[in-house]
Amino acid sequence: MTTAVPSAAPQMSRMRYLSLAVGASLVQMAMMIPGYSDSGSFQTMEWLTALAISLVVGLLVFAFAVPHGGTTTGIVLGAVALLSTLVFWAGVTLPLAAAAIVVGWRLRQSGEHPTPAGVTLALGALSVVAVVAIIIGDAISN
Repeated sequence: MTTAVPSAAPQMSRMRYLSLAVGASLVQMAMMIPGYSDSGSFQTMEWLTALAISLVVGLLVFAFAVPHGGTTTGIVLGAVALLSTLVFWAGVTLPLAAAAIVVGWRLRQSGEHPTPAGVTLALGALSVVAVVAIIIGDAISN
């Protein structure tokens, strides 16, 4: 007879994952408010559209890719997050980077894949730093 031993690190609940997606989207879009106000008036519809895109992408990624994501998923999420800094105004970089960081952290905690976990965490962190620097640079230049 075999018995299951509970994991030392319990799995995050689906609601917690989804709240991370919403939080990452809201944080990125809040940072981008000055960019949507550069013409003297706030571009409400454009900002709301970008927020909707950010929320949909973040919720889909956190609902389907993150819960069971492994090394490949983490590295792909981190790479796509880094590439998405080229279209930072779409608001998807922070949700994708957060997803990569969650997958990388979970991989690191399991101890099975230390190198891919580190790569995933590094890509996610680099994406966060890059998007913050780009948003600040954009706000300063306007």
